Amino acid sequence: MSKQVLNIHDLAFARRPQFTSTDIVMYNNKGIAFAEYGDYWKQISKICIMELLSAKMVKSLSSIEKMSSRDMFIAGTETSSTTIIWALSENDETPEYYDQGTK
Repeated sequence: MSKQVLNIHDLAFARRPQFTSTDIVMYNNKGIAFAEYGDYWKQISKICIMELLSAKMVKSLSSIEKMSSRDMFIAGTETSSTTIIWALSENDETPEYYDQGTK
């Protein structure tokens, strides 16, 4: 029974949910992430793969990827209250290092 329902109504299950917020932000769901499956989606998917994921584009974005990886690593450092208190006390002891950027 469920197999028959899925075979008959497969496109209804393949559709993405419609939200007013995505209609506004995504230009009436015309982007690749929210477009309904069909000819339009196939066309923009093909363009995305050929243009955005080309070897030249991926290579040009490698430096951004490295910087993002570094930022994620730094963001994952310890931020416990003990560490923050220590950093603040270091600022009080050696303010000349922290005030250099404000001059």
